[in-house]
Amino acid sequence: MQKNKRASGHASSLRKVQSTIKKKEKIGSSRKRGITTRKGHLRENIFGYSSPDRDISSTKFEERQFGNVYEPGQADWCELSKRLASHLSVEVVSLALFDGDKMLYACTGIVLPRGTSRLDLTRFLTSSQLVAVFNFKRNKDDKLRVLVRLPDKKTIPGILGLYDKYIAIVTSEYFQDVMPLDMYQQTYLPNPSTMVAAGRAYNSSSLMGTIGELTDIGADYEDLVASNCQITEAGLGGPLIDLAGNFVGINICFHGDTQRPLFLPRILLRQRLEQYEVLIPGKGYGEKMPPYCAGLLMGKTSNSRQGSYEPPPGASRIIPSGFMDTWEWLESMGYPKPPPLMLELNGRLVRTFEEVFGWLHAWKGYKNFDMLHGHGKNAWQRLDKKIVATISNRVISLVSFNGEGTSFFSCSGFLIRGPPRKGRTRNVIVTSASLVRTCDVTDKFDENMRIEVFLPPNQRLNGTLESYHSGYNIAIVTVKGLRDICPEDMKFDDPMSNQENPLPRRVVAIGREPKGVLCASMGEPILCDEDLHWPSTFGCQQLKLSNCKISKVGIGGPLINFFNGRLVGMNFCDGRPDRTPYLPCKQIREVLHSTWRLTTDRSVLRLDKPDVNNKCRWPVPKPYWYHGLLEMNRFGPMPMIGWVRQLNGM
Repeated sequence: MQKNKRASGHASSLRKVQSTIKKKEKIGSSRKRGITTRKGHLRENIFGYSSPDRDISSTKFEERQFGNVYEPGQADWCELSKRLASHLSVEVVSLALFDGDKMLYACTGIVLPRGTSRLDLTRFLTSSQLVAVFNFKRNKDDKLRVLVRLPDKKTIPGILGLYDKYIAIVTSEYFQDVMPLDMYQQTYLPNPSTMVAAGRAYNSSSLMGTIGELTDIGADYEDLVASNCQITEAGLGGPLIDLAGNFVGINICFHGDTQRPLFLPRILLRQRLEQYEVLIPGKGYGEKMPPYCAGLLMGKTSNSRQGSYEPPPGASRIIPSGFMDTWEWLESMGYPKPPPLMLELNGRLVRTFEEVFGWLHAWKGYKNFDMLHGHGKNAWQRLDKKIVATISNRVISLVSFNGEGTSFFSCSGFLIRGPPRKGRTRNVIVTSASLVRTCDVTDKFDENMRIEVFLPPNQRLNGTLESYHSGYNIAIVTVKGLRDICPEDMKFDDPMSNQENPLPRRVVAIGREPKGVLCASMGEPILCDEDLHWPSTFGCQQLKLSNCKISKVGIGGPLINFFNGRLVGMNFCDGRPDRTPYLPCKQIREVLHSTWRLTTDRSVLRLDKPDVNNKCRWPVPKPYWYHGLLEMNRFGPMPMIGWVRQLNGM
């Protein structure tokens, strides 16, 4: 009796524990959903991006097999020889789209030849239906993933890359034990009477095949040809071969009325892959056009790429799963979009406005104050403490925004106490005119850009463009309400101040990145004649050089005397890691005198005439994506534009 009571007591307490666990699980899942929902709402508020709710992925995809299943070593499978069937079995894989553990779609893929990257990659070709489902099923969680089922039943992750209206390319890391399908003709058959459509099931990893013939259905499609092979969705993306083993095409979709499969012929497929630089152009030159391709689109295409990466004509790149926030941030900052695989394989965007240089210095209370670091000589430890305190209250971060609200340019500036005007002095910000220069070549400026000024810890104000000089690339910005500042006193009322001071033996280039952290790089003025003539390529003969190493953050920042902190000039950046052009104080003083001396009815004053300094060019290094192991030759899918040697100094 006591045992029964004790057992019932244990059962009762166990039920209570299980009930408590279930309640906590419900609370946890609801909190998780709340966090996900808040994250989605935050993305919508910041970027204007919205995605479907999660319940769009509630229906599980049911994979259906078709035709005959291949058994290893089987002879006369789908009327193919034992050798051809064996080769085909290692050339075909299965691709599936998952949301968590739930399969949303499955289709077939074809193994492509290896690319030219130094990274071990295996590439697969499939139908663009996979991309269509990916985009349709995407939700706020943004956690969809592609898995590849290999012939040996091994499962590996896949990355969606380039795609167009018919095909898509999926890439996996490392070389896999598969064989690329030969897309170049071996035996010319003008009109194959019998063909085999192959596919691989994801769940069972079985190779499936069915026999069929060409039909005239689907003649209204400009690129596609129809067959009467009986396949399911699992066979889309699979190959169509003739009985001699020649690759005929890839199954893309179904005809709307008859549900007959439509395939893209090999010659048109190869043309696309060559255009997308996945295959080497010209290898199939001189191949005859099969009769069933007569009248299909065969236009010659080219792909010219200069500067940042752009997909080839007719192709698109997918926003990788899990990187929607990154993509929207790139758009808001005006940065170039990455080539395929770059985000997933940890490539990086270099030459950005957030790239710091030298040693870093932040104010007390900065979130990651103890984590700041740098390279080279630590200028902040060597500079006098009074100079450091002065710089902290003098150097400004500036960001300009175009009419669409997109960040246009970011740089540094410094406060100067200007010459007296109407009995009073004013403090202004001297910075680079690249802040509002819209074109490096035609010398155009947007005087209506919104300018945001930031002086830590919490002074973020709107600045006003007052004047600029195109030839010297200087802009004067005014701002109201800045407190606790220490502007540079250039002593305009002292006649001796116009004399050029001898250059110090040691100088320091200063910049302030957009979040307010100061950057400093020590160096020396360059006095060698061979180097001094170089700045004339900028179009400005007055530029001088130092060997301070800076990034774009330092553009517009001051170059100071290491020993007394006095201004030596204003820095610019041409992308070279070991040379920094700067404009001396004499020219800065000249521009400020002109600003105070001239009067005009215009709200913004241009201090030089457009036709006088039209030879002056102030190009700024463009940002680009870099991944050392994805560098390609001219036939690779992702040529990177940029100077690799610059990475050592930035």
